[in-house]
Amino acid sequence: SWEVEGLDISCDILMTHIDYPNDTDDAENMTALVRHFNRMERSVGGIIDIEDLHIHEHIRVKLVENAIERGLKNNSFEVYYQPIRSLEDDTFVTAEALVRLTDPELGPISPAEFIPIAENNGTIVAIGDYVLETVCKFISENDMEKLGLRYIELNLSVIQCLQKDFIENVERIVGKYNIDSGYLCLEVTETASNYSPTVFKRNLEKLGEKGFALALDDFGTGYANIERMVTSDFRIVKFDKEMTQYSSSEERLKNVFEKLQNVVHSMDSKVVAEGVETKEQYDYLKRIGCDYIQGYYFSKPVPEDEFVEFILANN
Repeated sequence: SWEVEGLDISCDILMTHIDYPNDTDDAENMTALVRHFNRMERSVGGIIDIEDLHIHEHIRVKLVENAIERGLKNNSFEVYYQPIRSLEDDTFVTAEALVRLTDPELGPISPAEFIPIAENNGTIVAIGDYVLETVCKFISENDMEKLGLRYIELNLSVIQCLQKDFIENVERIVGKYNIDSGYLCLEVTETASNYSPTVFKRNLEKLGEKGFALALDDFGTGYANIERMVTSDFRIVKFDKEMTQYSSSEERLKNVFEKLQNVVHSMDSKVVAEGVETKEQYDYLKRIGCDYIQGYYFSKPVPEDEFVEFILANN
């Protein structure tokens, strides 16, 4: 501290130590880490342990961000399809389109890892456009009636849904391939409408008016908002895989599952049970009148050509 013209002046110094090259050997990462740590709230005079700062997690996020950028630039993203079976018709009538990323440097990256990162930095919009365009191309190039497919489901990120030109962008891509909007079922998660609910609901209503089917995904995770489900025009409600798996073996959850299914059916909507992996689960869901099942019991998500082969062989 100093005394300047009768005033006591003190200067607090906060320091972060980053070890080169053990912590990072990349100049861009080094700069990003310094900025990141300078923004953190820290106690004056405290000793900062590098593990407490989760430096390696931060570096991993940066690496995945770079992989996403490379993937968009080099077309490294792929769309896989997981068949969905109608228990009433005893055939596969639709599928969910799921995005995958294999990076030349990092290898396969789980969607559970790269999607939240893409939502955080905004690249999810470009990824969503890619998935929509790929699915539209698939529909335009295949005889959906011959395959026995009614529509293809694909996920919408909340970030996509809140874009100013969201509706126009969807219409532009669908129009490019001249396909009927009824061949697409757009999924949103149960928690998505927590963000700007007015804008979100308005955009969903516009999609419904234009003929797109809407699905509520991952129902049963977190706080299940029954009111939101009832007041929105969801043709499909997808029960989360954990809810599906536990309900087939836990008596109390069976009761909850069946009552929620009755609520969905009372709204003239259909139920998809996700995460079906065993014959026990399949038999239970068939017995209680579930509409559709999805899961590894029949097929994992597979590339487009394998999906078409699977459908032709099983339908």
